[in-house]
Amino acid sequence: MTITLLDRDWEDLWAEGRQTGTIAETSDEIETIVQGNLSCLGNVWEWSMPLRDGLWLFVYEYHSTVDITQTGQNLDCPCSVLSFFVAGDVRTKLHGLTEQVDEVVGRNYLSCFQDTLETETWTAGKILRVQICIDPQRFLAICRKRS
Repeated sequence: MTITLLDRDWEDLWAEGRQTGTIAETSDEIETIVQGNLSCLGNVWEWSMPLRDGLWLFVYEYHSTVDITQTGQNLDCPCSVLSFFVAGDVRTKLHGLTEQVDEVVGRNYLSCFQDTLETETWTAGKILRVQICIDPQRFLAICRKRS
């Protein structure tokens, strides 16, 4: 069985988890952790840490019980994202750019093109992804100030 989630569905799923208490978020000046259980995704764990202005580290781990197809625009992604797959494979299509890319364990990919329709298909099971996110304008502005 495959479940299809659009941007709004994805946001609603997480909002529902926060409202019902199946998702908990803790945050301090160093890191943010979101964990719990969501319908469709199963057990979820997300960790993020800003390394400096314009540079973040993210780790996502999902244990889906069903195949998931997620389609979205990346509207809230001003970053260039370097993704490393540690567990689980994802099939990705960047509409208008690529037909299909198989993102597999042991490889890395440049991802998250702002305002570009992207469809990811996840096979049921564990997905573990590490991402380095760079907002070029903010990151390079800091580098210029230090020069």
